[in-house]
Amino acid sequence: MSEQKVLAQTGEAAIRCLVVPLDGAALLIPNALVSEVAAFQAPVPTAGPSWLLGHIEWRGLAVPLISIEALAGMAGGQPQRLSRAIVFNTLNGNAQMPFIAVLSRAIPRMQLITAGTLPSSSETAPEGLLGRFEQDGETLLIPDLDRIEQWLQDDGIVVKRAELTIEKV
Repeated sequence: MSEQKVLAQTGEAAIRCLVVPLDGAALLIPNALVSEVAAFQAPVPTAGPSWLLGHIEWRGLAVPLISIEALAGMAGGQPQRLSRAIVFNTLNGNAQMPFIAVLSRAIPRMQLITAGTLPSSSETAPEGLLGRFEQDGETLLIPDLDRIEQWLQDDGIVVKRAELTIEKV
């Protein structure tokens, strides 16, 4: 049954979300915040918190790549063969931090979320997460992008033009 038919029958408002696979959990993010699901590239090391893996070059910009697992104190969060960089639009309109990338274990999947399908958070979420809950045997995490963005800026991390290296042959 199509999404439109489900929404017409239930009368509920719905949000299209991406479920981003992590190690032992998944992020639940509104699709409107996702700028791109990019191929993984090894990050350039950057000084900062332990959950900052470095920065990646994306569309000519150096964008911070973070590990939600490390931020939440979970195991994992290291690149794997099928890893992706999920580039999010930030929420505050700050020109120094328009994007943040999150390491994904694999390609995310779409999911339609309505008030009836989203359980209330029963667990206390670690700092940096707005919510943590179980759905269909999967742990879903909702990141606090505002706080993560602020932490990065407090550490002097900004999105800037990527430096291009030209090698002489």
